[in-house]
Amino acid sequence: MDERSPKPLIVAIAGLLSAIMSFFTPHEGLSASLFGVGLITAGFSAIYWLADPDQPLD
Repeated sequence: MDERSPKPLIVAIAGLLSAIMSFFTPHEGLSASLFGVGLITAGFSAIYWLADPDQPLD
């Protein structure tokens, strides 16, 4: 079995960092947007990585 690409995990980490940075943003609307987008990005990236779409179908 080949190794999985780490790119989706890197995107997931960036999403989590965005969610963390939302707590340090003084503007309420921007803070909520960063938090939501960060969590959605991290969640979808982690699911994409776990699904392993590069795996051949037998």
